[in-house]
Amino acid sequence: MHDPVYEEAYHGHTIKIFHDPDPESPREWSNLGTLICWHRRYRLGESHHFASPESFLRDLAGVSDQCDLSMDQLRERAERKAILLPVFLYDHSGLA
Repeated sequence: MHDPVYEEAYHGHTIKIFHDPDPESPREWSNLGTLICWHRRYRLGESHHFASPESFLRDLAGVSDQCDLSMDQLRERAERKAILLPVFLYDHSGLA
């Protein structure tokens, strides 16, 4: 076993933190939701067939392409059927 990266005595106990040499992604065994993402250079989240955020919201809201709604209206209708949470990316050199 490797040496701990951090060690602390607390209320008569010794707390040790070790690096995990073989970590797993929690997305592989416990998905509370689905990550639907779009990025020009990265493949993020789960695979999906939606060409754009608008097409995703239209599908989720059950609204056809002929229906003229704003993105805010589409999001409001989609949120009646699902919980939508934003995902943020902070990469490097100020890319966010």
